[in-house]
Amino acid sequence: MKIVFVSQFYSEDLAKLGKLIFVREDVSSHALIANSIGVATINGTIGLEALSMAKRCITFAPQWYDGFDGIHRIQSVMDVADAVDLMMKKKRPNPQATQVAFSKHFVELEGLGDNNYTGKDYEHICRAMWSAYNDFSSLDDRKWEV
Repeated sequence: MKIVFVSQFYSEDLAKLGKLIFVREDVSSHALIANSIGVATINGTIGLEALSMAKRCITFAPQWYDGFDGIHRIQSVMDVADAVDLMMKKKRPNPQATQVAFSKHFVELEGLGDNNYTGKDYEHICRAMWSAYNDFSSLDDRKWEV
């Protein structure tokens, strides 16, 4: 199997850990998630992809979607152990629109803090994002071919 990785330095160090399989860049995230017990990411939308496939996700940086059931923001070794335990037990996440809230970090990062958004505005944004998430989840598997 040919190993394709961004940095040879990191791939060599990670390979020493064992039990890791490196995949080609052209392998779809859908296929990887479908055949996994869960996902781990620093940031990005892969966590939402995992949730849309009823998989849990470990994140190592703040995400706007941290509040969803099934997203495990890691701040300690025990957080990792707890998240992996749920993944191993195949405990399906149950994300709900009411779990989404924009964190102070997100608001500052996106430059929204200088605007006069009200709580109702944030609620509307969260509900619109949740609606988009539900629409995406209801699409058939062709959505992964984009």
